[in-house]
Amino acid sequence: MKKRWMQMLLISLLLFSLAIGGCMEAAPDENGREEAPEAPQEGLPADDEKANGEDEAVDEEKAPEKNGEEVGPLELDLYFMEITETSFELGVETREFPGPQVSANQLVEALLEGPHSAELSRALPEDVSLRDVTVEEGIAYVDFSRELAEVSLGHEAEAVLVNSIVWTLTQLEEVDAVQILIAGEIVETLAGHVLIDEPLH
Repeated sequence: MKKRWMQMLLISLLLFSLAIGGCMEAAPDENGREEAPEAPQEGLPADDEKANGEDEAVDEEKAPEKNGEEVGPLELDLYFMEITETSFELGVETREFPGPQVSANQLVEALLEGPHSAELSRALPEDVSLRDVTVEEGIAYVDFSRELAEVSLGHEAEAVLVNSIVWTLTQLEEVDAVQILIAGEIVETLAGHVLIDEPLH
């Protein structure tokens, strides 16, 4: 009886010890579980900063690309007159214009300025001036001073003059045809050979 009582006491002490040990081990686990969510929370600002840093890096990379998209000088052809021993022909001169766009007005002013090459001659007389240029529904209306209608040219030279204007302007995407005007009016011809009373392509 006494031996059995001693066994029961030992078992009780053992169970008690195990119960205390379990409680003592539980405390760190609970603290650990409370601290565990804090680790990701502490990491969030770092992730946000990293994300923001990546966004900033992308934005910084885009800026040079936008700068790189800036269009430089544009090359367009200007048509002048090439005089040979036997004929008058169209001669082309490539000219640089500041981008991103070139207007019809700029091209006509360049024609009036004359060629840079000594091998070409101006098609438009020197005393002619530009009154206005407008583009409507694909047609460029080019209005010259009255001096243009006072030129004395043969058929070939007159054709070169007219074509120099038309070929130069129809390079522009927005221009499909050209209507030449004299002092704001449509005339039949400049020197009696080439009809200009309707838009020319």
